[in-house]
Amino acid sequence: MTLYGKVLIVKANLFRRKKSLIGNLLFLVLLFLIIILTISFQSSLSTYITNSTLNNVDCRSIFVETATYDELEKAMEAVSKIEHVVAVYPQDGHYNMNGMTSFRNNENMDGNIRLRGGDDRFIPKVIKGESFDENQSNVGIIPQRFYPSMKIESLSTLDKADYINGEDLIGEWITVHYGEYDYSNFDDIKVVKEHTYSFKVVGVYDSVSSYCEDSVCFIPIQDVIKINNVANGNLYDYVSKPDVFLTVVDKYENAQTVIDTINDNGYIAEIAMTFNTAFGNLIIIVGNILAVILIIICTFNLMFSLNSDVKNRTGEIGLLKCIGYTNKNLYTIIFLELGILVFGAIVISVLILLFILFVFNNFVFINEIVIVINPVAMFVAFGIAISLALISSILAIENIKKLSPIVAAKEEVV
Repeated sequence: MTLYGKVLIVKANLFRRKKSLIGNLLFLVLLFLIIILTISFQSSLSTYITNSTLNNVDCRSIFVETATYDELEKAMEAVSKIEHVVAVYPQDGHYNMNGMTSFRNNENMDGNIRLRGGDDRFIPKVIKGESFDENQSNVGIIPQRFYPSMKIESLSTLDKADYINGEDLIGEWITVHYGEYDYSNFDDIKVVKEHTYSFKVVGVYDSVSSYCEDSVCFIPIQDVIKINNVANGNLYDYVSKPDVFLTVVDKYENAQTVIDTINDNGYIAEIAMTFNTAFGNLIIIVGNILAVILIIICTFNLMFSLNSDVKNRTGEIGLLKCIGYTNKNLYTIIFLELGILVFGAIVISVLILLFILFVFNNFVFINEIVIVINPVAMFVAFGIAISLALISSILAIENIKKLSPIVAAKEEVV
């Protein structure tokens, strides 16, 4: 009745019913794969979105519309006093201003970049070099993986070697050429004068985690406003001046509170950018549904498989009872068999999952979302494993209780 003796019996029983063992094992491995992957994906997706929204200026920016342009200054002052607001600035300070540079080394890299307004309160995190504040001018940060081009269709075929290392340009000056436009004829808008703007590269940022294009460079807001004022030329002789301004909040989770407050003040507010998580949520829902279905299948499959095995081993169980094995000893053997099966399935599923995640993280979700096994998923898997073992053993335990040692021992030992 030693533990070693019970282990030998368990080993013999498992090898004796290889066919049902393999079938149950496959179902369990699939179950734990789906459970661990679904929970881990949900956690990784949540982490990715949170980190992206914190790094992404647009997700913390709010467009605010007033009734007329004359109200703009008053509205900006009022909104700037709202809690969680870190900056307000005119619409012309937000717009991406396109300009031509001397970076043109092949048919895909046309030298165009986008100039975006900002300062140390709401630009992407600088990963090398330094940031700049609202009082500086003619400075800027560029993507670490810099690709000055507006030919978006070519980006999918780019290799690492095609990019310019932004770190090599820290301390260098970039000159941007842009035009002043004549809007007297909207069917034939012309450039009436060429202008230049130069800025010193003081730092670089990660365009991927910041959700920015590889051609977007951040410079002081006042510089962008000045450039736009020149580039707009005589535009406002023919159209109304914009009655919209930008508000930046400290954290994405505070954006809705600020929007509600702005709307209560009589203005119209709307977040600049949100994340569409519909596809990720669909994967999570499907994973949960499959997990529930597999839990039911595995429970009944294990229950009937184990009960059938007990009936086939009536003679063996009767003999064990005759030589001194108690019902408790037999229950231990049953639980050992189930434990080896379900926890073995967890180990196999984790090994398979590690391989899957290695492929996905290195060849599918490169530099975007990284999926890692969540510890909570492992606790859930172990909890389900224990529950499966307990529930599926109910019928087998009841049949063992009912077996008379003498009668059962007369059965042929399989």
